[in-house]
Amino acid sequence: PSLFGVKDSVHAAAFTPDGRQLVTSCGFGKEAFVAFWDLATLRQERRFDGTGSGLRLLLSPDGKTLVMRG
Repeated sequence: PSLFGVKDSVHAAAFTPDGRQLVTSCGFGKEAFVAFWDLATLRQERRFDGTGSGLRLLLSPDGKTLVMRG
């Protein structure tokens, strides 16, 4: 099964503090990316390519800072 149509492996996921978005770390190596998903529409809102494979995601309480650890 895929997460909102993503065919890459999902390594980590975290909800934003307001619960409106899900942040995922997907893919491997140069193909890795972080994506922000709107949970109401199940659409990708933002994507950052070439991030490396993050195995842990942490969002600050205000949702403005994302920390990723591989």
